[in-house]
Amino acid sequence: GCWIARMREQIPNWYTKLAGNREFVDLVVARWKDKQAALGRLTDTSIAAWKRRLAGAAARNYARWLQWGTTTWPEAVDSLGNYLDQRRAWMNEAFDSPEQFALMCK
Repeated sequence: GCWIARMREQIPNWYTKLAGNREFVDLVVARWKDKQAALGRLTDTSIAAWKRRLAGAAARNYARWLQWGTTTWPEAVDSLGNYLDQRRAWMNEAFDSPEQFALMCK
């Protein structure tokens, strides 16, 4: 969700003022639309690459140390990827337009 709306009293005053400034929000929306596809590709490829690179170390770690819960290391990595996908989808919706941002973050 939009933490600006939930934590208005705890956020520095300048940030909430920026979020209420139409010109600033226009720039943020434009920047998100410009960069979000590349960010998605970067996170997806980075997670996949690090999952492969760390597979051996993760296996050794799980063999050596007690595992808490039932989540395996690959499941935890997949969960991170799913969270980032969901967050990116939320941001795509929130930054669809300044009006949408105002609606979701008021």
